[in-house]
Amino acid sequence: SSSSEDSSQEDVVSRFDAAGKQQARDAESADGAVLNLPKRKYFPLGDVAHVEIRGDYLTEAGLHKDALQHFGVAAKGYRVAYPRHHNQNARILIKLGRSFRLAGKPESSKKTLEECIAVLDGCKNASVDHMCESLYEMGL
Repeated sequence: SSSSEDSSQEDVVSRFDAAGKQQARDAESADGAVLNLPKRKYFPLGDVAHVEIRGDYLTEAGLHKDALQHFGVAAKGYRVAYPRHHNQNARILIKLGRSFRLAGKPESSKKTLEECIAVLDGCKNASVDHMCESLYEMGL
């Protein structure tokens, strides 16, 4: 089952790469001129959300190391899809930090949650809930 999940994660990542290449091809207009598109890669957020939800289910089932992998993949997807200082990045970093803690990796948890606080610090409309939750996860 673990190799099946690894294969599933690899499929999602390869679809992300394929979607980015397709976006580049679509950027050419009929006369061949390239449109001015943002430099940020396109990630299909539905697939990222699916990986994140699987991480939620694995956390609920007590499979914290497996959940950690899923949240890591989702964090990478959100990091590419959203600006650095975005509430979505903070939210997944909270889940990732919690998973590190539950998987017995307190130093990684602390580092991830500190990154989350830095993300929230740069957000124009930072979520108070995310701030409180990240501080709670850090034990403050």
